[in-house]
Amino acid sequence: MWMKKGKTLLRVTAFLVVFAVCFFVVQSAFGVDQLGAYLHNRGFLHEKAGSLDGVYIGASNVHAYWQPLVGWNEYGISVYDYSFDGMPVGAVRYLLEAARTRHPDALFIININQFRNRENQGTSDVVAKLHRSLDYMPISITKARVVSGLARSFSLTFQEQLELMLPIIPFHSRWNELDGWALGAETTDYKSSRSNRDFLMDQKDYSRKYTIIDDRQDREEIITTAFDELMDYIDSSGARVLFVKVPQSMIKSKQKYLNTIEDMVLERGYPCLDLHENIDSTYIDPKWDFYNGNHTNVHGSLKYTHSLGAYLVEHYGFADKRGTPGWESWDEAGERYYKLLSSYALPFELENEPRVKLDAPELGKAEADGQTITVSWSSSEGAGGYQIYRKSAKDGNRWVLAGETDNETFTWRDSDRKPSTEYTYTVVPCRREGDGWRYGSFDIHGVSAKTAADKAAKEKAAEPDGEEESEEDEE
Repeated sequence: MWMKKGKTLLRVTAFLVVFAVCFFVVQSAFGVDQLGAYLHNRGFLHEKAGSLDGVYIGASNVHAYWQPLVGWNEYGISVYDYSFDGMPVGAVRYLLEAARTRHPDALFIININQFRNRENQGTSDVVAKLHRSLDYMPISITKARVVSGLARSFSLTFQEQLELMLPIIPFHSRWNELDGWALGAETTDYKSSRSNRDFLMDQKDYSRKYTIIDDRQDREEIITTAFDELMDYIDSSGARVLFVKVPQSMIKSKQKYLNTIEDMVLERGYPCLDLHENIDSTYIDPKWDFYNGNHTNVHGSLKYTHSLGAYLVEHYGFADKRGTPGWESWDEAGERYYKLLSSYALPFELENEPRVKLDAPELGKAEADGQTITVSWSSSEGAGGYQIYRKSAKDGNRWVLAGETDNETFTWRDSDRKPSTEYTYTVVPCRREGDGWRYGSFDIHGVSAKTAADKAAKEKAAEPDGEEESEEDEE
């Protein structure tokens, strides 16, 4: 009898295990609503508990600016982003709590730019936004606590709470959100570093819209529930935090609101690094380094990550772990990521060479004459010389240094290029300081021209084929 009960119990246990595995696989698939959320949240949860130097929490201002593998390649630090697009400010406190269960000793970097949207509670799409993170969080006491807290902050219904705990529940309305990678297809592991087209290729000029003001919002008009809950949690938990304000195009009313939030952070005794006001320290150029008003492109992101990474190493003493046993996945991913970026970023950007404020020269047309291409440009005030960079699909589509001129020469001839090949060029103003060059801004798109076909090849193609003529004569 006992044996029979034991077998029954064993069967039930086995069934529950199989059911649980299938359930979580299906839940993961139906929980997906965008690739970015998958990479930034699922990837974060795959990192070994207790391994990260830092966790960067916030909305898209996090993953458009900070690239974990750039921080790794340059400084050997492991700072992963835990972010999703449109993160409501009321969710920051609970994501911080969830992250601390895995990395209690990490530095938690909190992006405050999203607080410019005030509480943004009660919005119609808040549940959809919360799915972007919670769908990848395993069912646990931590997740239940997070959902419970969010329910209070956003007045969620029981159905909405259940949906956030078990994303499979609303599957009937989410078929259109499924993609191949959601059902198990491989994705390139760049440790949450960005690789989407607009980040790599787009650019919009925000030089006229980028403003810095020192005004503050009347505190009586500020709703601070979510902010106070976050700060109270930090006080009680002893979490090590750094608040950061990133460079961003903002209307004056939102700047005033955000300036006041920054004051409140400092009054509570926590550091706040203001890189919006101190944009010059990052060398981010609003004309070339954004792909929209809220996000840097790859060029601005490299500057931002290099700048913040240097600050973290200096102020928090993170050790360089490159080449250390146990960190092979970061070394390998970093190498892959820089191989990708080499088609979009110039070598000195990836090598974090010193920068200087010099305006990008205006490029003239690139003109081809046979296998020679001539590039011209306007002067950049303060430049001590210019470096010319080139790339082509036939040469691996990677930017390489092609030549350089002095500060009085604004044309350059590139001779003996491959025939019938399109080449793209850009020109970087430089100034020598100390032992090396410092690099200014440049036209990230460049100008292109195609060389002529090889003359000898054209003549050969025009010659009659002797073999065919002889065959015709035999006939």
